[in-house]
Amino acid sequence: MSALKSLLKTLKGRKSRASGYKTEDLTAENLSLQGYEILARNFTASKHKGTGCGEIDIIAAKDKTLVFIEVKKRQDIELCADAITLKNKQRVTRAAECFLAQHPEYADFSVRFDAVLVANDIIRHEKDAWRPDWW
Repeated sequence: MSALKSLLKTLKGRKSRASGYKTEDLTAENLSLQGYEILARNFTASKHKGTGCGEIDIIAAKDKTLVFIEVKKRQDIELCADAITLKNKQRVTRAAECFLAQHPEYADFSVRFDAVLVANDIIRHEKDAWRPDWW
């Protein structure tokens, strides 16, 4: 890859990450206004059970429910939904297991996996978007 192509790819990646963080900021603010307590943002745990845990965009709590939230921004809501693949769900689920292992104070909370999909002026909060095998 030429130096120019490499630089352009790096700049595009930075812009995309910045946009993603801004979307996560707005999502966290919106959740707070709905009564959710934001416990963690961009949670990443170290290795657990020999595998990387992955990352969780937002971890929140409301009414004794611990909510692990994946945020996706795309040009279209359907593209957002399609971006949450099985592999992505597995990574978030592993990270949730790590979080629960590190935070026994939430042992008596119920657990839910949500997705927040953002496209243009549309924000769709899909509660209980998926359930892992252990849940």
